[in-house]
Amino acid sequence: MYKLHFILKQHTPLIHFQPEQEGATLRATEVKPKLDRFIIEKIGNQIKTEWFNDAEHGSLNYKLRIEKTGKRKFTDLINVKIAHKKIPGTDRTKESLHSDELDGYFGNMMKIEEFKSFSKIPKKVSYYHELKCSIIFFDLTFKNEVERIHEEFFMVTNFGTRQSKGFGSFTVHNGAINNRLFYKHFTVTANNPIELFSKLNYFYKSIRSGINLKDRDNNDTFYLKSLLFLFYRHSATPVQWEKKTIKEKWVNIQLITKQISDRGLSIEMDQSAYSSNNKKIIKDLLGLSMEEQWLSYKINLKKKNVNENNSERNKNELIERFKSPITFKIVQLNPTSFQIGLLLDTSVSIADEWFSFESKGNQAFALQVDNNFSLHSYIDWLCNQNSFNIEDLMPLGKSYRAKHGIHVYETLKSIFRQLQNR
Repeated sequence: MYKLHFILKQHTPLIHFQPEQEGATLRATEVKPKLDRFIIEKIGNQIKTEWFNDAEHGSLNYKLRIEKTGKRKFTDLINVKIAHKKIPGTDRTKESLHSDELDGYFGNMMKIEEFKSFSKIPKKVSYYHELKCSIIFFDLTFKNEVERIHEEFFMVTNFGTRQSKGFGSFTVHNGAINNRLFYKHFTVTANNPIELFSKLNYFYKSIRSGINLKDRDNNDTFYLKSLLFLFYRHSATPVQWEKKTIKEKWVNIQLITKQISDRGLSIEMDQSAYSSNNKKIIKDLLGLSMEEQWLSYKINLKKKNVNENNSERNKNELIERFKSPITFKIVQLNPTSFQIGLLLDTSVSIADEWFSFESKGNQAFALQVDNNFSLHSYIDWLCNQNSFNIEDLMPLGKSYRAKHGIHVYETLKSIFRQLQNR
């Protein structure tokens, strides 16, 4: 037998499906299938038959063991508990579920009956500073091959729930950061995981759906139109994206006009002012959301994968999930500095698929997902100084004087200055 020992450094919390299990941490049963696929892909035709224990299912012949070290941290970063809220005008209280979540994770939504009966178990985070790993091989050449590439595997792979948003990031301790593995990268400063994931959430919203933050009185504290909208607005074949189409069909034009005026938006960044007969779904190319709430317009939107004529599809053909093709690989550089590497995956796409849009009180309709999108071209455009200056798209007006608005403004300014080398 031949052994490979190494230490894994944990950079971000792992969202664990068995949080109360003793020593709940990264599981060998999750790591090994991913490592198997990575080894097979990297070694290719050089892989030997005797290195498999189940060639049909792509299972390689080695044993992996992972052990926690030290104390578990951040156990209550995400949590679900019963709260008692007072019923206005009475002395009685009503039970409700209170959920503490990190930005980028919303997986603990459930009914209070499900929580009480344990029919749904809330997920929590697992964080240990370091994990001990050992791999036992039965072939020296195989061991040497894996030793050569195992650092790269952990540098491009996350684990647990919400991997694309940067949760469950580990790297080999003292291993070098190979930035050639990332399409682009930038750094953010954060004092804790809450601040870190909040900043990454704002960055992702800026490049996908846009940002609309309000105070308790429903006043804007920060507003930024989607950069994806702007990208399509200036593409060779301009597309009217779905938010504009939905508003055309379901929203009073006077309300839209008032919001444009109140926000002082330019025609350049106002999606409502741009029309085209080429109406497509584009936002979901960066991750499919099947339900949305548009509070400003009192719309609860639901989507359903359908045929081109808006007829029902067979259940076994339905697309109900499509994760973001952009993964954040987070590496902690020091206690308050984190490098964010962008990993792009274009192996799966929902291009050309049709989805119906439904909302109570409105007539349903269907749109097709655009099929001319290039993820690499979009990221290149985001990183090009000539595409836009992020500061021009979010001028510090009256509504941005709120502390939270300034925080978002400074976060996005810092990230895009790095990406565009300003």
